[in-house]
Amino acid sequence: MKIDWSQFENEAAPAENTVRACLPHGEHTGTIERVNEQPGWRVDDRNPSGDCLSIWIDVEHGGHRHRIFHTVASNWTRKLIEIANCAGVAPPSQGQEDWDEQTLVGATVRIESGSYIVQNGPKAGEERPKVVRFLSQQQKPAAVDRAPRQTQKAKTHEQWKEKHGDEIPF
Repeated sequence: MKIDWSQFENEAAPAENTVRACLPHGEHTGTIERVNEQPGWRVDDRNPSGDCLSIWIDVEHGGHRHRIFHTVASNWTRKLIEIANCAGVAPPSQGQEDWDEQTLVGATVRIESGSYIVQNGPKAGEERPKVVRFLSQQQKPAAVDRAPRQTQKAKTHEQWKEKHGDEIPF
């Protein structure tokens, strides 16, 4: 094959692929963009069927979108309930055979993020964000200033002090 390079003279050199910094560790708010059921994807002793739920969470930070992929085995019901509660949707309940995981799509979740290093493939060595845990949507209640509690002995002492002043009987 003969190539005519004269047609490509003015074409700019391809831009280099720049690697963005990983999402910093800590608390972030993100949106669940996609949820897929993955049948037989990760078979092991704790998940004999291998069925998993793959969740895509987008977090905006520093003007960039960071996508986090989170996978949960379908038999880890406590984790699925935790994620549903965090997203503010109805969680699966015991005795319920089918649960519509698509109710998670579009939900806002609070997460604690960490990171891992990709071990295999063309992206090996890259640092990627991961979900450490899902956080409750409710904010922590503000600390309430309260007067210190007085025990009965302290109350009795206060009453005696009011009656007799600072006198110390000997």
